Amino acid sequence: MTPAYLAQLQDYYTRWRSLPAYGPLQASLGLASRSGGGQGAPRLRAAGFLDRTPAGRWTPTARFFARPLADAPVPAGWPTLSPDSGEASSIDAWLVRSPRAPC
Repeated sequence: MTPAYLAQLQDYYTRWRSLPAYGPLQASLGLASRSGGGQGAPRLRAAGFLDRTPAGRWTPTARFFARPLADAPVPAGWPTLSPDSGEASSIDAWLVRSPRAPC
């Protein structure tokens, strides 16, 4: 199951708060046959995206809603300033728009 199919299922679930039956699943994913939806659900279960309720209905797992992590490190903390930039490294310079305005 491709990430695009998973994204379509996430959108469907967000709108309807349920997963589609095999017929609507086939239509929403643009599959050629209804059996494609029947094969996709067990694959999503094997990948940890879906599970079965005691009544046998498909239900999303926590992984179904997980967002991918960033591909690269995300910088945090104080900005890096070059020593010759002449800028003061004060938090006020970053947060205070008007120093004379009352708080």
